[in-house]
Amino acid sequence: MLHVHTVNATVLSRIEKSGTLALQGYEMQKTLTGQHSHLDTVPVAIFDNDQDIDALAARIEDYAQTHPLRYGFLLRGHGLTCWGKDINEARRQLEGLEFLFECELMRRRYERD
Repeated sequence: MLHVHTVNATVLSRIEKSGTLALQGYEMQKTLTGQHSHLDTVPVAIFDNDQDIDALAARIEDYAQTHPLRYGFLLRGHGLTCWGKDINEARRQLEGLEFLFECELMRRRYERD
């Protein structure tokens, strides 16, 4: 399991107002384990941060009972937590998600202009 406080993850988690960031149309989605097409939607859950770690963990656990957390999740205004079967897979998930987050931030900025 890896946890990072990157600019892309932090900013994107703040500007996405829903509880899920939906990534679609990016070839690099295939860097994520089990993803085979850029046409699929990759959902990344976003949880509001909480200083009460036990309460935060309970919310994440409750959510995961009905919505599989396949690669990781975002903590709003905080960062990304991701994982894999080993450190190499976790690192690949991290690099893939960070690339996708940067693409999504740029897409949103240019669509707005």
